[in-house]
Amino acid sequence: MAPDHRLLQHKPQLKDVIVDAITSEVYHVKKRPSEAGRNVLVHTKLNKDVVGEGWNVRTGVQEYGGSAAVIHAGVIYFSHLPDGRIYRISDGNQPEPVTPESLIDTPISSLTPYTPISSVLEDHTDDTPAGIVTSLCIINTKEKSIHPLISGADFYALPKFSPDGTRLAWNQWYHPDMPWEGGQILVGDVSLNADGILAIINETHVAGVKEKIRRYVNPWKYTAGEAAALFPEPVPEDFGRPLWSLNWSPYAVIDAEGTKAIFVAIRDGREILYFVDLLGGSQPLLLESPFIVVNVIRTVSLEKGEFVFNGHALDDEESISRGPVSPSKELRLDFLLKASKTVTFPAGIISIPRPLTLKIPPKDEPLHVVYYPPQKPEYSGSSMEGELPPCVLNAHGGPTGLSNHALEWKKQHFTSRGWGWLDVNYGGSYSACRVQACPLCSAFAFVRFFVYRKHLV
Repeated sequence: MAPDHRLLQHKPQLKDVIVDAITSEVYHVKKRPSEAGRNVLVHTKLNKDVVGEGWNVRTGVQEYGGSAAVIHAGVIYFSHLPDGRIYRISDGNQPEPVTPESLIDTPISSLTPYTPISSVLEDHTDDTPAGIVTSLCIINTKEKSIHPLISGADFYALPKFSPDGTRLAWNQWYHPDMPWEGGQILVGDVSLNADGILAIINETHVAGVKEKIRRYVNPWKYTAGEAAALFPEPVPEDFGRPLWSLNWSPYAVIDAEGTKAIFVAIRDGREILYFVDLLGGSQPLLLESPFIVVNVIRTVSLEKGEFVFNGHALDDEESISRGPVSPSKELRLDFLLKASKTVTFPAGIISIPRPLTLKIPPKDEPLHVVYYPPQKPEYSGSSMEGELPPCVLNAHGGPTGLSNHALEWKKQHFTSRGWGWLDVNYGGSYSACRVQACPLCSAFAFVRFFVYRKHLV
């Protein structure tokens, strides 16, 4: 069979889903390889670009960027990667800068829809590893000025104002920590200083300890000055990904009282959805869902209990879905946007992933793998008795990556031609092998033994 080169083409990627909290309109950021990899802001329902050619809706904060746009009451603010400035679009006009020209090439990210806008600022005036300064700042869009709000930590992320604008919560961490092994949550009161500029006072440490990593990430809540776990018993699954990109949102509140939410968790190399009682005291309720990847989930309407997310079903391309949870805790989702298939395979030829947990001797430490068996209805195997099919043994890029179950045509190219495919979520993969003494070489040595001696394929 001749190779289909469309299998190897880079497809557009949905990088973020954004909701206007006032109008409930949904937007998304799409990366387009066919346009030199630029990121475009799109109105999801209309499937219409908000910015034209030449605009790249992306940031370079902490290199991976994220959270490059925010929409409030129909007014759009976004970061333009080539110059690092924030631009505003209102009433369909052309983008206009709202940050000073002196900050060109200074990435600004993690925009918060509040007036004035809060953001993460990465100052490269001294563009050396030791000289780069990161802070939380306030952007005055009328004066086109920026004022530092919080500084001192090496990294900041996810600033969030309270609904009444009187308090701010944020995430911070220090070198050499990564955000998942020493990240801290703090809150503070919003006040005006002597110059009439917003300032944070009464900083309070909520959670997180420097240079300390826990096992699985479970949700907690902070109320009345105390932090507590939401679940009576820990759940051995991660309710969040490593904070590489600043736009990640692992849950969506779905009622005006703030008592219910939908959370994303990771199990066996796939993402699952839970209904969670935010009052605490009960374990999460698993929701039946066809999706195996949920990238970003956000609240759409508290009054209607609606949320939106982008993700993959088991044998389909990426899509954006919106809907509520019924009183009987069933998902009622509608597709807002569904990617067109680049390749159409015959029915029954898609290899369905099989998550497996292996035990690595001598301590039987867990190792999670995802196996795709050869799949082609017209053939049952080799004509040679006892011959096993070959198997591709694949390692993701690490160190905290994850090989999920999303449909990937490269894998299907091999499985449709008689090969097995095995993704290894070795030690360091998020929600994979949590035993840090599980080096990649040992894991692969064991997997090779399991594949070829234990007849996995």
